[in-house]
Amino acid sequence: MNKKLVIKGLILGIAAPLFLALLFVAGFALYMHLDFGDGFKQLKWRGQLPNVLRIGLLANLAIFTFTVRKNELVSRGLLLATLVLLTVSLLL
Repeated sequence: MNKKLVIKGLILGIAAPLFLALLFVAGFALYMHLDFGDGFKQLKWRGQLPNVLRIGLLANLAIFTFTVRKNELVSRGLLLATLVLLTVSLLL
C-alpha cells in the first residue's frame, strides 16, 4: 500500500472542510455586517461552531465522490479525515 497517497487524502480531507467552514464563517459575518473575527466570536457564543464544521464535512463528500473510483487510497485518507473531524465536532 502506498502510504503517501493515504496521507495525501488525509491532508486533503482535513484542509477542504476547514476551508469550507472558513468560507461559511466569512459568509455569515458578511451577512451579519460583522468582521470575520466578530462573526467567528458570534458563532462561538451561539454554540454553532461544531455545526459549521459539520457543514464543512460536505466538502469531503464531494471530493470522495470523484476520487473513490479513480484512486482508492486517497479515498481511504478522506474517509479517515472525515471520521476524525466528525469525532472532533461531536466532542466540541
